[in-house]
Amino acid sequence: MIAKLTVSLEPLRGEGSESVPAMKYIICIQYKKGAREYMHTNICKHCFKPFNSRIKTGFCPECEKLDETQFDRIVEYLKKYPNSNAVQIAESLEMDLYNVIGFINEGRLMRSPGKFSKLED
Repeated sequence: MIAKLTVSLEPLRGEGSESVPAMKYIICIQYKKGAREYMHTNICKHCFKPFNSRIKTGFCPECEKLDETQFDRIVEYLKKYPNSNAVQIAESLEMDLYNVIGFINEGRLMRSPGKFSKLED
């Protein structure tokens, strides 16, 4: 037996912020042999579409594959050019700088102090 609950959220409006469009979410609760099994409704951080999963995640399956592909490309680039910064990575791989910074903020990439020395003419 599956019970569905539909929740409608009003747009968020605040001082100095853009309005977020109203979205409709469906929360599914499944019952199996007397025990409850919950399906979490998550919102993808990339495409902002709602999706159901058994665990709380940040990305839908399609965007998760894209995210892993981008991360693998960054890792390969850093193996070739180990002293690169976020701007160099984003420009050479033709991806958004905020994605590279997002990997740093998530802890998937680490910052390391760089040594900069003056080159002789």
